[in-house]
Formats: sequence, C-alpha cells, structure tokens
Amino acid sequence: IQKQFTEKQEQVRLRKQDMEKLEKQLLANPDQENIEEEIKKWYQRSQFLDEEIIRVNQENKQLQVQLQDTDLKMEQL
Repeated sequence: IQKQFTEKQEQVRLRKQDMEKLEKQLLANPDQENIEEEIKKWYQRSQFLDEEIIRVNQENKQLQVQLQDTDLKMEQL
C-alpha cells in the first residue's frame, strides 16, 4: 500500500509540474494571473472578434453593392 501511495504522490507531483509548465506557456505573468480568469477574458475577446468579423463582412458587402451601383452609373454616362 505504501508503494502505491508513493506512486500516486509522484503522479500528482508530475501533473502539478505539467500544470505549471502550461501556465507559463499560456499566461504572460503566471505569478499574477490565473487560467480561470484568463479563459473568461479570452472567451469575451473571442466573442468580440466574432462580432467584428460579422460587422466587417456586412460592411464589405455594402461597399461591394455601392461599387456596383457606381460602376453602373459610370457606364450610363
């Protein structure tokens, strides 16, 4: 039983090391930031960017229509 306990302790230690490595890779300042808070910020940023993509695509379509209208008017002159 002691051997199993020691093995589990080692597994926990290794997982903690893995988590620390991931934090260092994902966070700009791991000592002052935490993953949970950053995930919320990333999610909000992702939503904002999705909305911006939609807005820019709509604006692009409007500009294409305006360009086509302008081309038609130019041809009529």
